[in-house]
Amino acid sequence: MCKSNCEPFFSIITVAFNAEEYIERTIESIVEQNYSDYEYIIIDGGSSDRTISIISKYRDNVDVLVSEGDKGIYDAMNKGVLLAKGKYINFMNAGDTFYNKHILYEVYHSITQANSQQKVDIVYGKVVNISSEKPNFRYEAGKPVTKYSFYLSMPMCHQTMFTRRDVFKTVGLFPLEREMGAFYEWLSIYYTQKKSLSGILFLPRRIAFYLLGGHSFRAMKAASRERLLTAKKYFSLEYQVYNYIRHIVTLLKVSGLALLTRYHLLDKYRRAKYRLLNRGV
Repeated sequence: MCKSNCEPFFSIITVAFNAEEYIERTIESIVEQNYSDYEYIIIDGGSSDRTISIISKYRDNVDVLVSEGDKGIYDAMNKGVLLAKGKYINFMNAGDTFYNKHILYEVYHSITQANSQQKVDIVYGKVVNISSEKPNFRYEAGKPVTKYSFYLSMPMCHQTMFTRRDVFKTVGLFPLEREMGAFYEWLSIYYTQKKSLSGILFLPRRIAFYLLGGHSFRAMKAASRERLLTAKKYFSLEYQVYNYIRHIVTLLKVSGLALLTRYHLLDKYRRAKYRLLNRGV
């Protein structure tokens, strides 16, 4: 919790809209952290359910609360960035939580140690994805980013990511012309400017839980199409071709996942896949 006019080490931003089912566990995972040099910002999209009522129970733990209409999740995240005072920004949106109460303390020490050698722009770690189907199956994701993985996949999960606030001054805010792929385009702009991954630090530990189920299969297709636009704008011809191939694979994958969902086999597929890869949690 940050007092007025302070400059905390972290700014934790939660974006929410009609999130009465999920918002409380997200708030609790933040306020229970055993590291206190942070400010907590909640950007609500003008919820019509009990979201604001639930937030009000924790009002003493929330430094900034904004509740108004917006143009979508990335517009809300941009609002949070503009309000943030911390050295590093993390987005922990409604439904997602930190892995345990020690995360901010551990990340703080990792950043300060790394900064003694080289300025760190982005720190990220592993995420535990939680299936939306019952019983909830959990599996781990996250590994060190390389040039190739950056161009061909989503290199990191924003719930596990801590970004130096000054980076937003040079890269800019999330581009709102991308409805689903704004985060990936923002990372692409960062890499295009830096021409290096040396400012990105991977922590080989679990940082957050991410609740799956927020995106429909139609949204997956839209996100893949937007990745093609990003590739065309920022990538070499070689990686544009790779992303076109990846887009075709994604379309085939979405068709298969839709079929699995229709017959209630999606969760069984995920269990088998990630146990085979030894990534079940």
